Amino acid sequence: MAIKGKKYEVNIFDLKQLKELENRFSNLEEMLNSEQFMIFLADKCMVELNKIIDKELRTEEYETDYRDNNNYETSKEQIRIYNDSMVDLSSVSEQTLMNYPEGLSLAKLIEFGTGIPRNT
Repeated sequence: MAIKGKKYEVNIFDLKQLKELENRFSNLEEMLNSEQFMIFLADKCMVELNKIIDKELRTEEYETDYRDNNNYETSKEQIRIYNDSMVDLSSVSEQTLMNYPEGLSLAKLIEFGTGIPRNT
């Protein structure tokens, strides 16, 4: 089997070449279903998310806090990207604070403003 760039040339009448091709595809399937591949994809997603943050976020005051709290979890079938940044409400009045008994999500505010879809 000859490999030229990203193309494979296989003589379909040569059983040795067919077996080698089958082994290559088998290895590819294993790689695509591996935990390492999901982590690789998650890291790429984080790079793209940071590009959106760099382009769309207009306040440096919150940008670092928000960016530093971007995280992900991977499973065999999905990547979950999340951010649990909260607004510091220590300087607001008691009356205002009563409106946010569970705090105010900085992540939700920023993501709504930048148009990043969110399901929660």
